[in-house]
Amino acid sequence: MMAFCATGLAQETVIVRPNEIDDVLTNPGIGFMTFQRFNGDTLNEAKGWTEGKPIVYQDFDGDLKNEDYPDTTIAYFRTYWKFFEP
Repeated sequence: MMAFCATGLAQETVIVRPNEIDDVLTNPGIGFMTFQRFNGDTLNEAKGWTEGKPIVYQDFDGDLKNEDYPDTTIAYFRTYWKFFEP
């Protein structure tokens, strides 16, 4: 029985060598995220701060590209509790 357990714990070493790329990695938790919008949404018009107001979602046009910015894997929204519990 002891020999069976020792054999079951043995593992083969695997070496992974990823190919080098020039792309931006969009790893969750590392890198870029949107703020108060999703991928493909237009940027804030900078006429005022977006916090403290109800979130107005943009209609999805089928394009998730962020012009002049890398794609993101996280959408970050901040809003006041009064909009959740009026």
